[in-house]
Amino acid sequence: MNIKKVQDYFFNVIGIEIQILPLGNDFLNKLNYQQKKIFQYYKVIINNNDFILIIFDETHFTPNEIKNNVENIKRKLNRKVIIVKNKINSYDRIRLIKYKIGFIIPNKHLYIPEMLIDLRESFDIEKIVREKFTPSTQFILIFHLLKHNLSGKTLNEVIEIIDNFNKKNNHNLMNYSKMTINRAFNELKYFKICNIERKKGMNYLFFPKNKKKLLHKAKKFMINPISKKIRLYKSSNKLKLKLYSGITALSKYTLIAPENIKTFAMYKKQFNKERIPNNMEFNEYFNLELWEYNPFSLSLNKKTVDPISLYFSLKGSKDERISKSLENLLKNCL
Repeated sequence: MNIKKVQDYFFNVIGIEIQILPLGNDFLNKLNYQQKKIFQYYKVIINNNDFILIIFDETHFTPNEIKNNVENIKRKLNRKVIIVKNKINSYDRIRLIKYKIGFIIPNKHLYIPEMLIDLRESFDIEKIVREKFTPSTQFILIFHLLKHNLSGKTLNEVIEIIDNFNKKNNHNLMNYSKMTINRAFNELKYFKICNIERKKGMNYLFFPKNKKKLLHKAKKFMINPISKKIRLYKSSNKLKLKLYSGITALSKYTLIAPENIKTFAMYKKQFNKERIPNNMEFNEYFNLELWEYNPFSLSLNKKTVDPISLYFSLKGSKDERISKSLENLLKNCL
């Protein structure tokens, strides 16, 4: 069993770097001769949890035999145990899950009941059948194109750059987790938008240098960032909405005339319906777009949504003036 395969698989699906080390004699000496002869043992810390990895060879053990061995070793070593095998048939997997025995089948299935983790082949299937970016992937790409060059950065560095940017700009935002950023890395690689290179146990993200060509290549995978559009009968000033979107924003970037009704954008996770009363008798109203990712983080001027997201929020308009303005917008944004 190649331990590096286990490390890589764990990082690819969870987004956590783990270090796997041989188990010391202070633990091994507690095991009997047969146990030391049949299995290989390693130690690993996962999110402050100590585990013993037991590496199985190709010898077949019934689920009950595995259960008896694991329970005996857990008692002797006083540690949580995860078994590692190259393959386990579906029946045996079901039995191991019933027994709540953690196991790793690299690139196939990761089951750790103590951490409530159960990731299977569906992770890869979901990635393959996807035709468009997830919101977090699109956010990362636009952040690279407009805000900060992320090429050559590791997952941790990308998280730190975005976090520092938000703190510097006093954004009260919900940051993406390591798992979310890691899946964005994998998605960008899957769509051949970037390359991922692994060096010294770390994944590095590499984008092509030509940003115009990069955006052109990514266009067909981009999504409309708007989750929902609502009309609010309320003063936008009182609600402290500052970020223009829709035709209102497009009129700031191009020569197209603004609409009478202003449009604003907000991250959907920051929208609280109860805190924004909607009084239809109020004589002032506006449109509010709830976005899949935080538009304020990508704004270039803190007044309008970024031009790339704006393009995809209005793309498909049947108004020829809007379509022409959008093409000019995209052409000149980089």
